[in-house]
Amino acid sequence: MLPSLTEVRHSVQGSWLLVKGRSEGMSYFDLSADGFWRSFTVLLYVLPFYMLGNVTEAQLGKELGEPLSASGGGLLPLPKLFTLVLDWVGFPIILAFLASLLAVRNTYGAYVTARNWTTLVVVIPHAALNLLYLAGVLNADMLLTLSLFVVGWVLWVHFTVARIALSVGAGLAIGLVVLDFILSLFIVQIVDQLFSL
Repeated sequence: MLPSLTEVRHSVQGSWLLVKGRSEGMSYFDLSADGFWRSFTVLLYVLPFYMLGNVTEAQLGKELGEPLSASGGGLLPLPKLFTLVLDWVGFPIILAFLASLLAVRNTYGAYVTARNWTTLVVVIPHAALNLLYLAGVLNADMLLTLSLFVVGWVLWVHFTVARIALSVGAGLAIGLVVLDFILSLFIVQIVDQLFSL
């Protein structure tokens, strides 16, 4: 079942507050078991942003003379869709197994819910850069440079959400962000190898 428009609006408000480092943002999310599972459907809302990113990547590849995207004429080819879904569920699954060891079992559900919803906020700067590039306002060098700053900001947001939602110290929050990042890179490599066979 998809979230209601009210839940979407409240969750986006909560996400913006978390991005600003304000813990009251957590009160805007539905932290029930149903809310936890519904938060995974946020993937459907962010798919258009990933499609835009794939179009940008294909165009950038042409400009740089490198095949950066195997779009095959589609907005989101099967390998990238597979990578996206695995990345979306991979980290929550791994963290579920580690939750007791890391003493975050009681806040695990709230964290995953907030993490999923916050994705709607963190995709916006990337989307803005992609649109500016496709419109010819930014060249490839400017896009790549600005994208590095956005990636740094996204990592900071992930750190902030982990620290607030899990009620943990900076060290564990950093460790989880690093684990999430490494897992994403690993998933990309595995899927690339699978589809290149």
